Formats: sequence, C-alpha cells, structure tokens
Amino acid sequence: MTLSEPVDVDMRGELTFLPVSGGRELSTLDVDPRWLDSEFRAEPRPERPLSELTRSGRPENECARWAAPS
Repeated sequence: MTLSEPVDVDMRGELTFLPVSGGRELSTLDVDPRWLDSEFRAEPRPERPLSELTRSGRPENECARWAAPS
C-alpha cells in the first residue's frame, strides 16, 4: 500500500486469509511460529489452514464476529 501524501492519523490494516479454490493452502506450519503467535496468538500445532484463523487464534466458527464502528 502506498499513500500519495503523509497522514496525521493512525492507519491500521487487517490481514485476512481466504480459502483457496485449488491447490494447497498455507497452514500454520508454513509460517514463522513467532509471527503466528504475535499476529494470531496461535500455536503451529495442530496444523490448520491460515484461512481458519482469526485474530484470537481460534477457528473462525468459534469466534464472535464484530465490526469496527465507522
């Protein structure tokens, strides 16, 4: 991402992994365990697709959904 000029507010982005339609999806064993812990508070094992993780580290279907206020 690039900006056309400096900003004077905090900017934040969110990373979301989507399931793939074909081929092998990246899993928790494919990424650095320190990154996995810092970003998702998750352990590499048991192995699971990254698309099943949320920021809490639990599978998407076990987490409450929320939306940031606009």
